[in-house]
Amino acid sequence: MQDVLQAMSHNRILAGLPAQEREYLEPSLELVGLQLGDVLHEQGGRIDCVYFPVEAAISMTDLVDRKRIVEVTVIGKEGCSGSSVVLGSDRSASMAIVQIGGKALRLNAAPVVNDQARLPYLTATLRRYNSLLMEHAVISVGCSQFHTPSQRVARWLKAHWHRTGLETFPFTADFLAVQVGVEADTVAEILDKLQKDGVITRRRHSMTITDQEALGRLACACFEQVKVATDGYVAALRNIHESS
Repeated sequence: MQDVLQAMSHNRILAGLPAQEREYLEPSLELVGLQLGDVLHEQGGRIDCVYFPVEAAISMTDLVDRKRIVEVTVIGKEGCSGSSVVLGSDRSASMAIVQIGGKALRLNAAPVVNDQARLPYLTATLRRYNSLLMEHAVISVGCSQFHTPSQRVARWLKAHWHRTGLETFPFTADFLAVQVGVEADTVAEILDKLQKDGVITRRRHSMTITDQEALGRLACACFEQVKVATDGYVAALRNIHESS
């Protein structure tokens, strides 16, 4: 149980739980290990559990078909998957797939849906998080339509750093191409240039950001928009906690 308590402190939503809500939820929270590529929610599938990343990152994607997947947003330790259950929807609007493996806290969706009167802080934060996800989705749509592949790749890497605090990711060019919605050959060329310019370092199954400032200059303005929206959400969490 001590592991669960410690893990809760590393997720922004769970870290702010008032004592009464924390004590109520703690027995139902399970610390689990997520693996790269695990599908947590199918698009249109039932949401049975809510996942709060501690070390992992979860990608919310629009599944065009089995060969074409476009990322809408990434969930890190600032949030959770399945947050729409507080809005009365038990179906996932997008596919939730693990992009960075690691620990997460899993919570059965039933108490989140049925016990909202006992969980005012959690309910309020999940509603606010849904608003953030909507902002991210709108930004993502515009980005995919109007910005170049190189800008989108740079934004994607910066977004994962901002959301997880990591600088090394277990991504290959093929995996990145699927997530960004760009041809694999194009992504490989972009990554080769980033490495040549000293912005990233690539290995066979991973890549590391080595020049954050340069990567930020290459990313489109969408990264800053997402960062501002996310930082505003984090500030809102503090206000919700103080008023609980």
